[in-house]
Amino acid sequence: MRISCVIVLALIVAGCGGGSGGGGTSAPVFTSLTLTSNSTAFEFGPVDTLRLIAKDQNGLAMSTGTVLPIWTVTSATKASVSPNKILVVTSGQGSGSVTVSADLTMQGITHSSNTVNVTLALAPAVQSVVAPAGINAFSPNSVHIVVGGTVNWSGLSANHNVDFATITPFSGGTSAISGATGSSNTATVTLNTPGTFSYQCDAHPGMLGAVTVH
Repeated sequence: MRISCVIVLALIVAGCGGGSGGGGTSAPVFTSLTLTSNSTAFEFGPVDTLRLIAKDQNGLAMSTGTVLPIWTVTSATKASVSPNKILVVTSGQGSGSVTVSADLTMQGITHSSNTVNVTLALAPAVQSVVAPAGINAFSPNSVHIVVGGTVNWSGLSANHNVDFATITPFSGGTSAISGATGSSNTATVTLNTPGTFSYQCDAHPGMLGAVTVH
């Protein structure tokens, strides 16, 4: 009789432990894709604003690993998105809005994100800088242009010049520019290389300026 009771008890325990199937955890399944932006308005150059978040059936974030999304931008002449999810303003001028969204495929499942509207202020093709008489400062002292854009200086004289060479030489431009005394008080430079290029007035240390090319 004692042996029979032990056998019956063992069968009851086995039945309770193996029949429910609820003790395990379901594998994550790619369920949704959300696109967010830290800012909806910015200007000039790469700005890290976009975040693409994949989630599973439990609402938990999933790692996308090396899987890259396919981005859609409404105006490819104004912006694009690089593989590391940074919105990049491309060459152009003026300002405008673009709509960005993404498609992502994981586990053989493709989801589309929501769309994000971003307002862009694109670097202009032409900028003007003044060297006012009697003031040892360029106005404005910092400007932005697109690649191939032009900066025009006025108010130059024998006392004010524009000299890039002494601070940051740049590729494809004139190393030093100054207005010809008695004939011209203007100067123009076209910059074809991205970067920030500093310049100064040689006659007035501390009279500095910069041109950032996008």
